[in-house]
Amino acid sequence: GVGAQSKNESENGKISCADSEFRECKLTSVKTLRKQFQAEGSQVAREMFANHTFVGCVNRKLGLFQHATKLYLVNTHTASIQLFKQLLLRDFGNIGVIKLNPAPSLKELALLGLENPEAGWSPDDGDKTELADFVISTLFKHREMLDDYFSLQMDFVDGVESVIGLPLLLDDYCPWLAGLPLYILRLATEVDYTDEVECFRGFIQETARFYAVPCKSGARMDLDQHKSQSKSSTSDDQIKDSEEEGWKFTIEHVLYPAFKKILLPSQACLTDRSLLQIANLPDLYKVFERC
Repeated sequence: GVGAQSKNESENGKISCADSEFRECKLTSVKTLRKQFQAEGSQVAREMFANHTFVGCVNRKLGLFQHATKLYLVNTHTASIQLFKQLLLRDFGNIGVIKLNPAPSLKELALLGLENPEAGWSPDDGDKTELADFVISTLFKHREMLDDYFSLQMDFVDGVESVIGLPLLLDDYCPWLAGLPLYILRLATEVDYTDEVECFRGFIQETARFYAVPCKSGARMDLDQHKSQSKSSTSDDQIKDSEEEGWKFTIEHVLYPAFKKILLPSQACLTDRSLLQIANLPDLYKVFERC
């Protein structure tokens, strides 16, 4: 099962990210990354998210909200990447844990990740088993740091190197676990562990990408997602309806309230169409008056 717990809790169960005793971060590298994040943010877009009224989901990727008299189309996927980067920087060293039980083997995850076309593996890259061993050695070398700062937990389970915990960045939110193999692979191949700032920047980038709302059909973001439903008692249509309601509920009741409360969007969102005005409501009312 998947259980959420704070950094200093031994009990399994649902616990808020903020329950553990707060540790102040004094690392210059983290302060640098926080400053950069703030500098790239848009106060105009922050005000819009802070005072929005959620309207609904178009699909997993796009949502609608109203701000003042205007209706906006929001790229939920892009906004969620920004939110998780922000949370990883804000809560650095104070992140809760999502416990994985059974704990997946690192080697199996790495091999699954290499099978994913997005990994871009070719025979020139070398033997997959050797690459999987490289993933294990790289991540295990840094596992104490990754646990201490980010609550990514790895350990031996029955003699096998395994992932036992993931960062709990937002209460009631779990990344889509089908993305775990590619995430583990990319943590070993795309993060520069030789430079502190670049290491943290790379880890945060890859983790935010893994946690972001997935646009794929069937993807879920709830803590119960790994539990398979009994086919005998549940029809395919019921499962589909439950999945449909599940992701919509998470987006509306977990993500958008977090956007409203803390999200500092990047300045890019005002020009890259990830926050797009699609209607001015007084103009719409005039149209309806004519009907």
